[in-house]
Amino acid sequence: MNQKRRTFIKTSAVLGLGLPFLGCSSEMSEAVMKSKYIDTIGLQLWTVRNQLEKDFAGTIKKLATQGFSQIETMDMAQAAKAAPIAKEVGLKIKSSHIQSAYFTGRWDLKGIDSPLSFDQLIEDAKKLDMEHLVVGYLSDQERSLDDYKKLADAFNVEGEKCAKAGLTLGYHNHNFEFDKVDGVVPYELMMKTFDPKYAQFELDVFWASVAGTDPVELMKKMKGQIRLLHLKDKKKGQPNVMDTGDVPEDAYKELGNGEVDIKSIVGMAEATGVQYCYIEQDYSPNPIVSTKTSIDWLKKNV
Repeated sequence: MNQKRRTFIKTSAVLGLGLPFLGCSSEMSEAVMKSKYIDTIGLQLWTVRNQLEKDFAGTIKKLATQGFSQIETMDMAQAAKAAPIAKEVGLKIKSSHIQSAYFTGRWDLKGIDSPLSFDQLIEDAKKLDMEHLVVGYLSDQERSLDDYKKLADAFNVEGEKCAKAGLTLGYHNHNFEFDKVDGVVPYELMMKTFDPKYAQFELDVFWASVAGTDPVELMKKMKGQIRLLHLKDKKKGQPNVMDTGDVPEDAYKELGNGEVDIKSIVGMAEATGVQYCYIEQDYSPNPIVSTKTSIDWLKKNV
């Protein structure tokens, strides 16, 4: 089924028109409505960081049995360590988070005396057959307006190198990027400065929501700029805050157990150019139970 026809049928079904008109069975209804992201759904390994410390290989293998198709690693060293295990159980590693210092120059904050080579990073990523490199976090000392401007400009330069190598460079948000710095909203600055040919975003819908931004409306504004999504739910009634430290651990919920409109977000993803979706839950009393709860809900509801 070609893309236009699949989208038409899916849209018609949502409106309550397509399936009766086509005379489809309930089985066909489920097939038509199933999101394309289910077949490639991944997990950001930050979710199970404590479990990985106790049993690295066993944790990755457990994720495969839960139905995940991919894992997104916390850094390239973890990607290299996980690669043979992931291959053994049929998991792909298409994306990894990387150090912000490649773009801000603040290697001193990482305890590293001299800059690491971004060209070498690209080479390492290609050896692992990866597709995406994502800056996952900025430290407090990297959040001045000048820092954001420097990062945005560097993203276009290094992103062009990535594009030539068949990789996509991305930026993963938290909540603080939506708070004004010297009268400027950093996330909006990056949206305006990033060249979509070379620099993209990994939108974390929880962090956008906790900052008071509607993820669906944001996605509409960012068509063609979001390549990856982090899917995570937020406790009902959680107040909007701009500091990561102000978010309580119980604010992070399994998909379907909170107030973030995950269905609409996944529905919007295809129209805005998202390639992959990753489940993530920063805190959970039992991460392995939470990952199973989230992926099961996603498969049943999108």
